[in-house]
Amino acid sequence: MGLGKLAAQAPDLAVGAIEGFAHEKRAKAKRDYAEGEKESSIAELNRRTLESKERQECATADRLETEARLARLSELSARLKLLEKLKRLQVLPMWGKDGKMIFVPAPTCFDWHGLQRKLLNEDNAPMELLLRDEHAGTDEPEVP
Repeated sequence: MGLGKLAAQAPDLAVGAIEGFAHEKRAKAKRDYAEGEKESSIAELNRRTLESKERQECATADRLETEARLARLSELSARLKLLEKLKRLQVLPMWGKDGKMIFVPAPTCFDWHGLQRKLLNEDNAPMELLLRDEHAGTDEPEVP
């Protein structure tokens, strides 16, 4: 190839090199834009997912709180039913040293209303403790 022919092709080669460079820059810009859009989409999805998880956790906490309240109401109802049965039978449950429960006759002057108040006011107090306080001071024999 002669120098003159090479010189004649120089503008075409320069234009091709510039177009190739421009094409490369455009492709890089498109990749960068696509990558930015992908990251933006992922960030938006994560934000929405986080909001959804937060709503779900709040709903779960509300449900658990409601279930706990219902369980507490059921417990109070059961305590009152037991108290009514004990009062009707005039007996009190007692726990021996071995942890077994037995029933003993209630003292004639037993304060059933006081026990009922305690059952309704004491948070999570076992009946054994409530009865021990209520039974204190009576002349009933200690249960083994």
